[in-house]
This record gives sequence, C-alpha cells and structure tokens, in this order.
Amino acid sequence: MINETTRKVSAYWFFTTQTIPDKEMLDLLSSDKHEVALHVTNNPYEELELLEKATKRKINYYTIHGTARLLARIMWKRKLWENQSKIPKGFPLRSFYEFSTVGLDCLCYGNSTEQVVKIADNSVAKGVVLHIHPEWLFQRGKINHRGPFYETLKRILDVRQEGEEDATKN
Repeated sequence: MINETTRKVSAYWFFTTQTIPDKEMLDLLSSDKHEVALHVTNNPYEELELLEKATKRKINYYTIHGTARLLARIMWKRKLWENQSKIPKGFPLRSFYEFSTVGLDCLCYGNSTEQVVKIADNSVAKGVVLHIHPEWLFQRGKINHRGPFYETLKRILDVRQEGEEDATKN
C-alpha cells in the first residue's frame, strides 16, 4: 500500500536480527518512501552492525523490543527482571521514541474505520506519526487491545485493489 499511494508518506520498518528482511522484501522497500530501522532486542551495537551489513543500508533510527511477560524474557535471553535492553550513551542512532506517535492498530481495536480515519487525519495534521505492528493487519488481539487496520490504512493512504470502486463517489 505504501508503494501504491500517491500521498507523500514515509514508512519506517523496524527489524530485529531475527526478522532481517530478505532480498524480495528489501526490493519492496526500495522506494524513497521506505526506511529500514533497528528494533533492538539485546545488544544494540552488534544488532546495528548485523542489520546494516545484511541490508547494505545506513540505519538511522531505533526502537527497543519490550517484553512484559516472563516467558518472553526467557525467550529473548533477558534477565528475568529486565523488560527491555538498555541503550548505551553515545549510541549512534536516533530514538524513534522522540516522535509523538499514535497506535493505528490500537485505535482500530475499539473504533470504527470512519472514526479512526478522522483521528488519524487530525493526528497527522498535528505532526503525529501513525504507528502500527504489521502482524495486526488482519487480526484482532485477544490479550492486547489491537485491531485489524487493513481497511483503515487503505482509506488513509487512498489506495484501492484493482476493480474496487471509490466508495466516496457513490
């Protein structure tokens, strides 16, 4: 959808060392609308080096993978009391947490598409970044409050599938 929209947008894709994009994915992210970024899990410097080497791209931004549940901390090889990694002073990337964001997938959990589109339009007009977790594109959370955002994102980006009519013209 990002590649198909005529709107001026920038998409930032945060990858861990376990989710490094393959060539096919990198080709999809090659336009000037996409930027690859780091989602730190445990070792910021090692992970940055690995992601830059694997993608052959300069990385500028990072986020940190949090793990609230005990089992997830074990799975991500964290100390039991450590819900996220620490970023060392002088780390060369800019934190994406510096931006004001709103979770589109969270908004889609309890609101209609029309409501979310209005909220998103107002937020973007104020300089707020729309934030999503791609795994919620079509599914609704049972434990967390995230909802499917496919239809909403299509409306925000003003893209349609081949053969779809513009609903605003009817």
